[in-house]
Amino acid sequence: MRASNVFSLIVMAHRRFYRAFSPDQGCGLRARQESLRDIKVSSRLGSKFSLGPILRSFLDGGLGINPSQKGAGRSGSGFSLIELMVVLAVVSILLGVAVPAYQSFVDSTAVTTASNDLIAAINIARSEALKRDGIVSVQALDTTSKDFSDGYCVVLDSPGNCTGALRQFTVGSDEITLVISGGYSSVSFDGLGGLSGTSGAGRQFNLCRGNEDYRLIDIKLVGRPALTGLDACP
Repeated sequence: MRASNVFSLIVMAHRRFYRAFSPDQGCGLRARQESLRDIKVSSRLGSKFSLGPILRSFLDGGLGINPSQKGAGRSGSGFSLIELMVVLAVVSILLGVAVPAYQSFVDSTAVTTASNDLIAAINIARSEALKRDGIVSVQALDTTSKDFSDGYCVVLDSPGNCTGALRQFTVGSDEITLVISGGYSSVSFDGLGGLSGTSGAGRQFNLCRGNEDYRLIDIKLVGRPALTGLDACP
């Protein structure tokens, strides 16, 4: 066999073997199988011309590849301890900032919802009073504490309780207090939609959450409510 053919055979085997086992090449399973088949054919061809030992020695050791290290290039796909610690530190910082902000947002939303529900109840009572040309009241469910945060209702006339209520409302937060200034347990509207039984005075609801969020619902004599947000509970 000519020296040029032997050299070409060795170079071909070198390239095929490198393509089959190099971690940097994206060869598929079929390509690797074809490469291994070519190497086996080349080995048989080399042994026919008494080049088998030389070719096998070149294939086994000429590339400097240890068979036990063929997958070494793919072993570094996990996280190191330092990377994991950095990720945990970043997550801890984000949670420390986000959780209080989210809780504050939830609490503020609860106050806003309670304020809007009360204004809706007042408007329903006025509308019913106008429609029925009679007295309709917004009544606290608990007449002892007179705290509307325990629940309240829209009821015909001024019965002092929520028996036969047209609508009933709940606040849904133990941190919120909702009372009428002066210690009243109800507010009533007449057939003209104005306040009834107040001796010509208005009524004010104080809505407070944990001495932090404060809303004042001021009901004028004509019966229209106005919402004001203040910095602190009284």
